[in-house]
Amino acid sequence: MPVFAIPVGSHDPEILSETKSVLERMAEVVPQLLQSRRQRKFDAIVEALTADVNISSTRLIEAEMKASAMTKVLQNGDLVPAAEVARLAGYSGSNPSSQPNRWKKAGQIFAVQHKGLDYYPLYALDPRNGYKPYPVVAKVLEILKDRDAWGGAFWFASLNGYLGGKRPQDLLATHPDKVIAAAEDEALGLQDG
Repeated sequence: MPVFAIPVGSHDPEILSETKSVLERMAEVVPQLLQSRRQRKFDAIVEALTADVNISSTRLIEAEMKASAMTKVLQNGDLVPAAEVARLAGYSGSNPSSQPNRWKKAGQIFAVQHKGLDYYPLYALDPRNGYKPYPVVAKVLEILKDRDAWGGAFWFASLNGYLGGKRPQDLLATHPDKVIAAAEDEALGLQDG
């Protein structure tokens, strides 16, 4: 193992000890950083040398449709950032995403990502119970567990024939059993293909 000598401009034992500690920690981290940089450069060279992949017109149409659906869901005002959830529920403003993230990890609610932020469905929160998630949401998420967060958001926001043309999100408080049955019907339809 190579040894490096670095002159330190102080004779104070406390400063020398702290300097030694900092340098020891740096000695552990710097090789990892250098290796990571080398890997990124290597990956960039491979990327530059790889031919571009053509996207089929079908996939482009699919991407346009998904982007349109995402825009509609984002613009309807039903999704809010964690800070808004924290404000409504009276949680700490210092770390507003703390409680919503715990709910998300526990499968009680979902959040969609948009431009690096999590947006939570306001309709999934019960104002009569301190803006905690309706229990039905966790059941639906378990039933539709093969969908990603955006897939869940689309399902909750879409008119549903099983629910008489109503959106599942509109019936969470009043008819949770019907929403669960609609999710089970959806899951069966996905399995049957």
